[in-house]
Amino acid sequence: MTKKIFAGIGFLLFLFLSLGINSAKATIQTPQDSIKKTLPTLKEEARLQALIDIYTLIAMGDDIQGELAALKDLRTEAARQGNADYEGQARVKQVFCFYNYNMLDSLEKVLPNHLKFMAQHGQWDYYYNSWEAKIESLLYADRTQSALKETQSMYDDAKDRN
Repeated sequence: MTKKIFAGIGFLLFLFLSLGINSAKATIQTPQDSIKKTLPTLKEEARLQALIDIYTLIAMGDDIQGELAALKDLRTEAARQGNADYEGQARVKQVFCFYNYNMLDSLEKVLPNHLKFMAQHGQWDYYYNSWEAKIESLLYADRTQSALKETQSMYDDAKDRN
């Protein structure tokens, strides 16, 4: 009889602890959740900086979809505000996101439009760093000849612009 009572108490204790842990998990907020809550109150550059902070926090993990979504939010807001610097940052970060996750096809798909935007806004560091990411991706893919041709194109482009 006492064993049944102790077993019943043990089961109830286990049940309460399990429910408590699950409800605690449901209420835990990530730092990016906290920042997202403040977004409606932020204006202009503070809002853009908060979006960069959200991206940075997500980028510390291993969540490409989260990173790309955060960059899309940043780019959309920067374009809405007409802030080419932050939009350029979002674009170069997207290129490096594809580079870091070894997604050469995606990098090659977005790169021409990104380079065009960066050139139009005189963002030469972003421009050449993004292009270099493509070259490095080609090298890692063991496409040495393509990387050499791309390097020559980048060199010719730089000469023409100076």
